[in-house]
Amino acid sequence: MNLIDMQGFIPAMGSQIATAARSSSTCMPRAILSSVCVIILIILGGISLSPVPVIRFLQRCQLDGKGSPLPVSFPDNGIDFPGGPGSKEHKNKKIMAEFHIYPELFHCFGHSIVSDYLTREGDKMDACYSFSLERLRCCFTTRGLGSFTFARAMQEDILNNYHQLEEAAGVKPERIVRPWLANGTKVARVGEEDAGLGVTRPVGRLDGVDAIYTCTSGLYISITTADCFALVLYDRVRRVLGIAHCGWRGIVNRLDQSLLQAMNADFGCQAEDVLAVIGPGIRGCCYRQNDDGLRAAFANYKIPDLIRENGDGTYDIDIGLSLKANLREMGIASVVDTRNCTGCESQFFSARLEGFETGRMLNLAAMI
Repeated sequence: MNLIDMQGFIPAMGSQIATAARSSSTCMPRAILSSVCVIILIILGGISLSPVPVIRFLQRCQLDGKGSPLPVSFPDNGIDFPGGPGSKEHKNKKIMAEFHIYPELFHCFGHSIVSDYLTREGDKMDACYSFSLERLRCCFTTRGLGSFTFARAMQEDILNNYHQLEEAAGVKPERIVRPWLANGTKVARVGEEDAGLGVTRPVGRLDGVDAIYTCTSGLYISITTADCFALVLYDRVRRVLGIAHCGWRGIVNRLDQSLLQAMNADFGCQAEDVLAVIGPGIRGCCYRQNDDGLRAAFANYKIPDLIRENGDGTYDIDIGLSLKANLREMGIASVVDTRNCTGCESQFFSARLEGFETGRMLNLAAMI
């Protein structure tokens, strides 16, 4: 699997590197600056990168004369960077937060990673994380923008959050399509005529839908989550995009497969042409169970470290591993995992840790 593991890579770029990049950008040539950053990487020893990935990283940093990232095609082979649930890097709460200072440096392996920020009452807070993969844009909000579900709040308050998202990331509410989820396997196709459904217009036929897909550029398809994973499927050949709400039910009941099958039926999408993105979700470090419900639900998955016994009758389960196993089984080889954990990282809402009444993040994807 061509796995680009964002979170394992991002913590290595600490505040020292970002600060050096910002202060040096006006007086130091780009090539020298890149070399300095790599030297700092090695000195800091934040992660155990071998020289080969470092060299490949420099080769992938392609900038135009103004310092803007140039388009770079998705690599034929990826690097699975270290870090993950339970690791030192995973517990670093500065994950991705430094990238807004000098994003040009991190256009690596064809992936431009840019954080968007919102200033409110003079205080800068994380609003959302936005990155581009070729012509695909993904955006994941944090609690800094508030909740995005109308179910447990005043409509005008939630709409205000959507307008703040527009201010932070340039995504207009009327260009978003958001189904109202049911933890099922229903999939629906959407198009230009559906823009605004579930946000600025009644949800209509998308009530009870857990995955949507489109061939319309500039249309942001979205789902809300607070521990479940947002799975994005992007066919780079046919320019078709889908997003699915993959909680444990969606994973076990193969919503991922239902989405790809629907994309194939309408547009001929093939797994080998699909790039998958796994958004923030609860990981094995924080998903603790007291009963055998999930143990039984995932009994058919023979994956090392899927379940870790705690010796007190409880166990931890990493449902994200099962989602990746589903993707492998379907033949999807290009996978980008943000590896953000909604349990570890307080910037995200977590229904499991905070209760069902907590807020919901918005996960968006669009072809640009």
